[in-house]
Amino acid sequence: MKILNDPNVLLLCQQFDLERPEIITLHVSKYTYDETGIKINEVKVLDSNGNFIKFADIKSLGPHIHKYYITFGRRTESPDKTNTTA
Repeated sequence: MKILNDPNVLLLCQQFDLERPEIITLHVSKYTYDETGIKINEVKVLDSNGNFIKFADIKSLGPHIHKYYITFGRRTESPDKTNTTA
């Protein structure tokens, strides 16, 4: 849903007082793990119904991560120890 982040759409939302979907959940869908911990590679932003909104910018997520409910995809074993979920 890249259209929700388009500058023109944001402007229309502001002008007509329209609501954007509320971000409820951050879903860690791709990660690697080893003895030192978990390295997050991909985070999906979901609305209150669990619908995909966008992919999160992981670098800017750090200071705000405590504000959201976080879920992890099902851990799968693979040769390169990379987890990928739907």
